Amino acid sequence: MKKIVIILTVLALIASSCRQKTNKQAENEKQPISESVINDTTTQFPVLLEYAADSIHIGRRGKNKVELSFYENADSAYVVIHFYSKSNENQWILKQEFLFERAIVPDKCNMQIKDFNNDGLNDMTFVSMTAARGANNVRKLFIYDKHADTLICMKNSEDYCNMLYNRHLNCITAFLFYGCNSTEFLHIQGDSLKRFASVELCGDGTLTVSEYDKFDNQTIIKEETNCKFEQYTRFTNYKPLKQ
Repeated sequence: MKKIVIILTVLALIASSCRQKTNKQAENEKQPISESVINDTTTQFPVLLEYAADSIHIGRRGKNKVELSFYENADSAYVVIHFYSKSNENQWILKQEFLFERAIVPDKCNMQIKDFNNDGLNDMTFVSMTAARGANNVRKLFIYDKHADTLICMKNSEDYCNMLYNRHLNCITAFLFYGCNSTEFLHIQGDSLKRFASVELCGDGTLTVSEYDKFDNQTIIKEETNCKFEQYTRFTNYKPLKQ
């Protein structure tokens, strides 16, 4: 009889231990992924490398929020963008989620909030890669659409490095370094940047000014040799030339 009591007691203890483990596993499964990644020191991957957020300047100030998280996985890295809008109940509602693969480079994503289309509402960029030994600052550009209250990802923005808003022509300019260097003049068209002019300047003093039609066909409107401009001149206008 004593043996039976001992066996039943041992079985009860084992069952209780299993229930505790199952409950603990269930609690861990309910925990948000981002929190478990950050708080669980035993997890090797993914690793959160960088986090940035803005709820003051992006889009409608105080009504929108953007979050950037940069993760490293076992064999890759990726960036997650969350965009929120504030409800009438003063709660953040997730409206969009973007995910992009990204190389692990020394540079951080360095999220920046600026107005790129002069509508008084700020847009967002982040460094997506590095080129030309760091001279070409390559960024993904997201334009805030006030009508849809969403971000529009400019799908070809990585083709145009060192982007700035140009108040003189109400456009975006890019500054590219390669064998020569070029100032590119761009309009926003839907979800893309459309080049309409460029000024190329080479080390031998050759300068070429071009215009482009809607199909990106080039028309050279000015050529010079031994021009007066220094090699790494960035232009704010192309007709007439203004640095």
